[in-house]
Amino acid sequence: MFFRSLSLFVAVGCAALSSAAPIVPGVGAVGSTLGGLGSSLPPLPVVGSVVPKVESLASNPAGVVGTVTSLTPRLVNGHPSLPEIFKDMCDKIRPITESLTAAVSVKADIKVDVITTLLNQVVDILSDAVVEVQFIVDNPTGFVLNVGETILSIDQVALVVSTLLCLLFTVLKVVVAAVDGAAATVILPLVATIGAHVAQILGLAFQIVPGLLALVVPILSQLVSTIYYLRLAEVVAILGLPAIA
Repeated sequence: MFFRSLSLFVAVGCAALSSAAPIVPGVGAVGSTLGGLGSSLPPLPVVGSVVPKVESLASNPAGVVGTVTSLTPRLVNGHPSLPEIFKDMCDKIRPITESLTAAVSVKADIKVDVITTLLNQVVDILSDAVVEVQFIVDNPTGFVLNVGETILSIDQVALVVSTLLCLLFTVLKVVVAAVDGAAATVILPLVATIGAHVAQILGLAFQIVPGLLALVVPILSQLVSTIYYLRLAEVVAILGLPAIA
């Protein structure tokens, strides 16, 4: 039941990200590589409007991420598995995305210090995750693709990974679109740092799970335009997408 809901969260979530917008340079080529998506991919609307609507469609009323939270981690030598690391990031980052959405909801009252504090919290969470995933790369023996007592297929791991990326990149687009001028000069470097950490985590995860990249990229098809909008060059590269011009 959980993974049926998770699949629905990601599939409907990305499909729901379909509002009219300018074509992002380079996305046309991406569309062809992702199975004929067309010459343009839609951007994401405000995360606050997307996540609740998507979660309301899930058969589990607690919501997808809430369901992941309810599972008890099974540690190997005191260390979480790869899916559990991504689950933990979802748990920690989701409330931050809600705070970020609230922080930019009134453009005339945006407080840059609040946004930077929240983004730095995301950076810290991702930095910790880099260390945890690197540990699995260095010590692969004994680790399985589990969340709690449930052993996951590679398809299910791809959904867990994609859930985190949808949550994180959606709110980053909302934040970047809301700021300009001096605020942007402070916030954009933090967004770039977040992108670099995400790319590092993905690169390590793809080493651990052969074939994971090929499953993640199609799931994220309608998130591609946002990745380009945010100019996350390292993420583009690790996903094997055309380089940002």
